[in-house]
Amino acid sequence: MSTSYTIYSLAIAWFTYTAFRMAVLLYQFMAFPKTYGSMPKLSLRDLVEMADDARLDIPVFKLVIPAYKEVDVIEGTIRNLTKLNYPATHLEVYVTTYEDEPVTENEESTTAIVKRVAKDVNEELDCILVRSIVVPKDFDGYFPGSLSATEQHIGKARGLNYSLRHIHQAIEMDERRFYIGMLYRSKKFDQTESVIQQLIRMEQDVNLSLYLKKHFSDKNKHCIESLSLSTQLEDLVQFANKIHDRRQLDEDSYTLLTEYIREQAPRFFYRAKLTDAGWRLELMHDKEFLRDCMLEVEALARSELEIYAKNRLHELNKTRPYLCKRIKRCDRGEQIYQVARKLNSRWLMVYDADADAPADVMRYLAGRILMDESVMGFQGPVAPVLNYLEVHALCKLGGLWMAFWHAAKYPRLMNNPNWAHPLAGTNWCFRIEGFEQDGRLIRNGDYAEDKRRFLLSFDPKQLTEDLEAGIRFYSNWTINAQWHPVIEMEQVPPTPQALVVQRTRWTLGTLQTIGDIIRSKIPFWQKLRFVFQPLERSADLLQTDVSPAFHNRHLSHWQ
Repeated sequence: MSTSYTIYSLAIAWFTYTAFRMAVLLYQFMAFPKTYGSMPKLSLRDLVEMADDARLDIPVFKLVIPAYKEVDVIEGTIRNLTKLNYPATHLEVYVTTYEDEPVTENEESTTAIVKRVAKDVNEELDCILVRSIVVPKDFDGYFPGSLSATEQHIGKARGLNYSLRHIHQAIEMDERRFYIGMLYRSKKFDQTESVIQQLIRMEQDVNLSLYLKKHFSDKNKHCIESLSLSTQLEDLVQFANKIHDRRQLDEDSYTLLTEYIREQAPRFFYRAKLTDAGWRLELMHDKEFLRDCMLEVEALARSELEIYAKNRLHELNKTRPYLCKRIKRCDRGEQIYQVARKLNSRWLMVYDADADAPADVMRYLAGRILMDESVMGFQGPVAPVLNYLEVHALCKLGGLWMAFWHAAKYPRLMNNPNWAHPLAGTNWCFRIEGFEQDGRLIRNGDYAEDKRRFLLSFDPKQLTEDLEAGIRFYSNWTINAQWHPVIEMEQVPPTPQALVVQRTRWTLGTLQTIGDIIRSKIPFWQKLRFVFQPLERSADLLQTDVSPAFHNRHLSHWQ
């Protein structure tokens, strides 16, 4: 067989394979109508009416933009966010930059640009819309991570994990301030403190059992319900140990006190453990970074916290009236605690620094959230054609190919509830946390720190952190992103060389994740599909040198 004949045969086979794949994609696109680029026209008035019907406020979203060496595009991206068709009072934008980003002499760093533009935008809007987060150079890259690491991981996952750490801390500071401030204002702190101090003085009193049943049983109207400060918890533990050593309290009363301690401890990021030496408080290892915030709040002056709660309530009255009404109806400490834990949004969206966030996407997602209490996340299509007229011809083809794949393959994948739905890097929205119930995570219900699980986090060792995260969400909690049809426009690498580097990294990331996939709880046939995925992507790379079917973030060849 001649060399020319062999080359000719391979070319024919390659053409046939490509034509077949295009035909399959076209069929899948036609078989899933109205899933790409179309959405119900939902005005702000419509959204408010939906919220009123549900007796809820419209959702608040947090939006994170990791920006490393993005001095050329970040200002335009931030200013474009002011054009989103969603109230600025219900949107929080975090632009994450890096302390260890190299800076050209006599030029602004990405951080400096972000802080300058954020100040201008916030003044123009007369509200705090844009916030700057700077990743410390000693942050190790994990979540919640260490701030004194000698070895750091680089990449997008590092910025996202630090952003999540910062957001969780900001939520803790705000809600803890409000909660304690409200207890101060309502005099419930004084009542609780008085009960605890009186209890300590009654250490050997014959009426101790009756006192415990009066103030520590949730069946009694005089129950103090909720502690305010960690020092109160520590006082109760110390008292319980003294009583335990002297064996002077009947078993039922002693159990009542210790069960109360066990229930309250998680609210201060402790677990109450019974040892041979008595009760002791054991710190939740994954919540230590929040405990530091709690202690900082507890050290604030009473007057400062009362003023903070008053001002926060005034702000809520203007922006979230239903939540404000619930707060004003609270007459018990436990009610205040539960409602205080709803002050901040747990919905997070991520966009690249060069992305063009869809103007109407938050209206659409807000409507879905109001209608479906079970949804935990969304993923939408991405079309890398924002710079279409400015790039190499092969890059144009690559951008169009990936956009077409998002129109054809991705909706089919996201429509399969029995397979994991990997994230697509951007244009997704997820809950940052949930509460464990029967082996699953839910977003509603009573706030319980011992049942709270951090859902969003990313593996900084992975080249494709979004792929790994999507697999983990499904494997650990059977949580999948639901499809939304609102297109996000982003840029494609401008040169064939840059595109090959990008696709090669995605392919290597898929290979790197294979071990995690095999160990996961995703269905067997999906695992098998992943195993052959790198081979198909290698074929795509040979096909055009730049084919976005390589895009492992979108897992292109699913059935």
